[in-house]
Amino acid sequence: MRVVSNSSPLIFLGKLDALSVLADCFESVAVPDAVVEELQGQSLPGFIKPYTLSVGGQSFVEGALGRLDLNGICHERSRNPR
Repeated sequence: MRVVSNSSPLIFLGKLDALSVLADCFESVAVPDAVVEELQGQSLPGFIKPYTLSVGGQSFVEGALGRLDLNGICHERSRNPR
């Protein structure tokens, strides 16, 4: 599964030196350009890719909020590694 992240989980996981958890749970992690700006130049691991969020993409992300079962996603990824 691909995922789009805002800055809060990246900041939190970065402070814990645990950004690799995202790579374990998701095929790819994308962050909008605004998130990269908010992180004020902090380097991101190569598996986190910045991109420009389209208006349609933003609507999709907003519609998906609160619908993800991260425990199920991580469990599925551990059973079927890349």
